[in-house]
Amino acid sequence: MKKKLQSLWDMKTIVLILKNNMASFLTGEALFAQHEFEQLVMQFCDENKDRISPQDGEAAKNDVDFFLKQIDLAIEHTQKEGSSG
Repeated sequence: MKKKLQSLWDMKTIVLILKNNMASFLTGEALFAQHEFEQLVMQFCDENKDRISPQDGEAAKNDVDFFLKQIDLAIEHTQKEGSSG
């Protein structure tokens, strides 16, 4: 459980960094960050199929803040699982 929670917190940190990099005026940096972001969204969706619909997964690829909310929900759910189990 702690490993899953740490993984989610790490992912959130990376997404926040990528969000900043996607706003870069350097095209290459912004494109690389966008690609990495999309890879993280796909990884998250694969690991959380029971918590995120395919439609929300597609929406997350285009909206960093929406994706951050999905990560927060997963963190909250994982914490609740840990406290009840």
